Parts: sequence; C-alpha cells; structure tokens
Amino acid sequence: MKKLLLALALILSVTAQADDKKSACINVLQVGMYNGLLEKICGFNGGVKAKMQNIYAEGGCVPLINGEIIDAVSSDVTNDTYSRKNAMGEKAFCAGNKQAYNALK
Repeated sequence: MKKLLLALALILSVTAQADDKKSACINVLQVGMYNGLLEKICGFNGGVKAKMQNIYAEGGCVPLINGEIIDAVSSDVTNDTYSRKNAMGEKAFCAGNKQAYNALK
C-alpha cells in the first residue's frame, strides 16, 4: 500500500509539472502574440515577439500546444488587443504599452 501511494504521489507530481509547463507555454504564446501585435500596430522594433518565439521553441512548448489551442489563443489575444486599441485610441494604446514592451527587450 505504501508503494502504491508513493507511485500515485509521483504520478500526480509529474502531471502537475506537465500542467504547469503547458500553462507556462500558453503564457509565452500569449505574450509573444500580444507583443507581435504591438510591433505591428505601434511600430515597436525591439524583437520581443522573436524572443518569445525562441523561448517557446527552446522551452519544448511545440509538442505540448496543439493547433486548436494556438488558434484559440490567437483569436483571444487579437480580439482583446484590438478592443483595447479601439477603446483607447492608437496613440494612447501604444504609449501605454511602450514601457512594458521595452522591459521585455
């Protein structure tokens, strides 16, 4: 019984780590997409999107995140970004995001 509980604890730990990694990968994907849109809309040129793409690829995220998730994240990020830009106006939107963007360079 003790061995079974130990094995179960190990499996749950590995599963939790996998879920954490998948969540982290989705977060990197969101950040990369958002900053890619900032580069497009605002003309920011610090290469943050490319850095996030490298982190995503080198972090082993590619096999963890399927196309369905990527499409959903892309849709959410794009809709949210343009909603914010339209509500704030492009100039205020870009000015409001410049400092955070530069911090990721």
